Amino acid sequence: MRKSILHSFMVSFAAAALASCATAPPQIDTTSPEPGGKRVQIGQQPSTEALSKYSRFVIVGNVIKGESYWRGKKIVTDWKIEVVRNLKGDAPKRVTVTTLGGAVPPFTQYATHSPRLREGETAILFLSSPDAKAGETGIENLVITGGEYGKLPLLRPGQAKSRLKNNRRLTRYVDSIAQQVR
Repeated sequence: MRKSILHSFMVSFAAAALASCATAPPQIDTTSPEPGGKRVQIGQQPSTEALSKYSRFVIVGNVIKGESYWRGKKIVTDWKIEVVRNLKGDAPKRVTVTTLGGAVPPFTQYATHSPRLREGETAILFLSSPDAKAGETGIENLVITGGEYGKLPLLRPGQAKSRLKNNRRLTRYVDSIAQQVR
């Protein structure tokens, strides 16, 4: 008798487990509102045109220096960027870009989906100013539009900057991005 009770329990448990698998999973809203009321699928890489639409500037820039500090309970880093080429907008020769995460000894914080910049690297950056009001220049508080998708690496730290001009493949890539963001 004990065996039949255990057997019937296991059969009913297996049937319940199969039934729960057969039902449709609950629908979860995996979209995120974007400026202008548009909704974008979370985790979906935005197109170059979409990044450009929400960016004040698109630049090719050399990362000069990063300085991390506490802002409330979060560590943020201000990066000094030397503008090599403006692809959209007319950014000044040097801009400061703020990213989430950084190191303030003895603490280090990482922010998922936040772009990680490194001193000495060169990248195409899509930049916007979340605090700028209409008519303001918006160059005092720049962030990278689209998080990790708003940084397109070109050269690693230590690679010769002359590659930007002498490497035809790299030059064509930058020119193609420039055509897309205009």
